[in-house]
Amino acid sequence: MKKRILAITVLLCFALALSACGQQPAATAPSAAAAPADGAAADPGDDFHITIKFSGASAATNPDMMMLDEMCKRVTERTDGHITMEMYPNNELGSLADIAEMIQQGVPMMTNCSSDFLADYCPDHAALNGAYLYDSWEDMQVIAKSDWYAGLKGQLDDSNIHVMFFGWNGGHRHMISTFPIRTPQDLVGKNARVSGGLMFVEMYKAFGSSPITLPFNETYQGLQQGIIDIVEAPTYTLLSSSLNEVGPYLTLTSHIICADVVIMSTDVYNSIPEQYRAILDEEVNATCLAYNATVDGNEEEALETFRDYGTTIIELSDEERQAFADACKDMYTNIQSFSPDIYNTIRSIIEAG
Repeated sequence: MKKRILAITVLLCFALALSACGQQPAATAPSAAAAPADGAAADPGDDFHITIKFSGASAATNPDMMMLDEMCKRVTERTDGHITMEMYPNNELGSLADIAEMIQQGVPMMTNCSSDFLADYCPDHAALNGAYLYDSWEDMQVIAKSDWYAGLKGQLDDSNIHVMFFGWNGGHRHMISTFPIRTPQDLVGKNARVSGGLMFVEMYKAFGSSPITLPFNETYQGLQQGIIDIVEAPTYTLLSSSLNEVGPYLTLTSHIICADVVIMSTDVYNSIPEQYRAILDEEVNATCLAYNATVDGNEEEALETFRDYGTTIIELSDEERQAFADACKDMYTNIQSFSPDIYNTIRSIIEAG
């Protein structure tokens, strides 16, 4: 019942946020061309058609997948099928790393993924998903508007990856586990599920854990069978996969406020006629802004469901949380592919904004 209430709440919030997003500044994302009135600029005789598969990592009932599915339907409808978008949640088409590689190779796909999945194509972009980097989601808006980030986008376009939106709020990420967690030392020697993103891997190494790459749709079985001991994600993502049934402890570490991107192939993007590309830009931007407006509420509602279920929720003191931040403070300098002083570069942009 709680999941159903959560789903209904998300869709209501989405409708309200989407209706308002046209009045929000587009500077929070890559600039989108003004979309023409539906059908006004479309040539009914043009023979351009493309099918774009949107690959998502979480379950179909997760709030992000629900909103993205609606976006796919709207793009298909508004372009009269000249762009047909299909939604594939739950890693049905492959891992995020696999999808990012296929996009780079020119396959007509899209995905939303954390910034560190682009490390192979623009190393500094991975740093944008670092642990304890942001104070709030609004910090990502400052980064998105900066000249520094425009340079990173250009590097990615040169590698055939087009950022449709930077700053998709992936939420405050916490740890659900088979054992209680209160200090970084509690993680030493434990197996932690990671998606494969560079910063997640490095974070758990800094905590003394063994990062295990595992698709999210296999985490329930992994926890149940003892293959992994820890799964980290926002509360609503953990709940949508019923991990509360096999992970009795939820520690509110808030170790990463996930800075996600929506990406597709630059070549594919540029191949789309401008009138349809404008619609695609508009729908991606609107969906991301609308989703970001719902995240805090989704997290709180999911947390209440965990409480009702009987999950042991561990809330860290400021000092305990600082211990986790201190344990992974050397991540940025330990990764040789990053530009020198990358952490201070990002923080200075945020603080100046």
